[in-house]
Amino acid sequence: MNSQKRLHGRLALLAALLSAALLGIASILPGGSTALAQTPQAAAPTLSDIASYEGPDREKRLIEGAKKEGELMFYSSIPVEDIAALTAAFDKKYGVKVKVWRPIPKASCSAS
Repeated sequence: MNSQKRLHGRLALLAALLSAALLGIASILPGGSTALAQTPQAAAPTLSDIASYEGPDREKRLIEGAKKEGELMFYSSIPVEDIAALTAAFDKKYGVKVKVWRPIPKASCSAS
């Protein structure tokens, strides 16, 4: 049961990372991309705009935006087994593929 809670917590973290990854998605703002298309001088939404949007449709817009992007890049150093379970659950729940970049640990070196 504890591992399920940990997985749920990590899934929530991944969902939060997803929202931060959607910098270029205009549909997160009220009016969506239609509003931006009508005003050519309008600037693209900033990370602050996306992060601070609190409308009732926030999650729906984030998911739609992620599906338009097609994938999420997830940078992590958590164990490989946990990453596999986490990304599979995320893909199943949101329908968004997750690409994972995991750093290779540096080899231990001792000076002689």
